[in-house]
Parts: sequence; C-alpha cells; structure tokens
Amino acid sequence: MSVDYRAEFNIPRETCYLNASYMTPQPRRVVEAAMRGATLRSQPWRIAPSDFFSEVETLRAAFARQVGCSADNIAIVPSAGYGVSCAAANLPTKTGDVILAFKREPYYGKSTSIRTRKVRVPVYCNDRNPRVGYVNK
Repeated sequence: MSVDYRAEFNIPRETCYLNASYMTPQPRRVVEAAMRGATLRSQPWRIAPSDFFSEVETLRAAFARQVGCSADNIAIVPSAGYGVSCAAANLPTKTGDVILAFKREPYYGKSTSIRTRKVRVPVYCNDRNPRVGYVNK
C-alpha cells in the first residue's frame, strides 16, 4: 500500500521544497490543530488547567506507540536546544567533566545545575571556524 504524503501538506504540485532544516512545512492536520488552539486562546476563560496536559499526554502516548516505548520516555519541550540542555543538566557529571555544545544553543552552561558542578561547556563556533570558547570554566 502506497501513502500519498504530499497530500498531507499544502505544497503546490510544482513546488519541490527541500530546505526543511530552515523551516519545515507543517502538515494540514498541524495547521488545523494550531488554528483550534489559537481560537481557544482567544477565549482564555474557556481554558481549564487540565487543558494544558490532556492533549500533550495523548500526543506523547501516540508518539511512544510509533517508536515502541513508554510515554514516560517521551518529553515534550519547546525546542531541541532546550531539551538537550535539560538532558545535559541531568547527566551524572563531576567537577572537570566536559559537555560539548554549539554556539547558537543558548541554554548550555546557563543551567544552575551545570554551573554548580563546575562542568566545562566548550562552545564550538561552526565548521568553518572551529575555535573553542567556554561558557563556563
């Protein structure tokens, strides 16, 4: 059985969009969900505290099924950099350990947990300029 993934996106037939590392086209269902969320947020008195978690838990469970793990193993974070920062802050490190980071990821080294353990976070500028600077020492 063949799936027409192109139909999931609002991309003109004559367009071949390949720059997903810059900005990924959103599937139609994601756009619809965002519009539902924006509509709900326009009437905040209709939002209950449980609303912040119910859809997220459904999403975590669905993704866990896709990758074959428990929903407890799935974290929903606002950005990849923040998620990696949280993971780095929870690594079992000791004074003198090093966590590698990239310059454009602002969260590394700002974590109180990383700073108090005196873990060095070298920041690599980019492939063309491989100088190393440290967020903390």
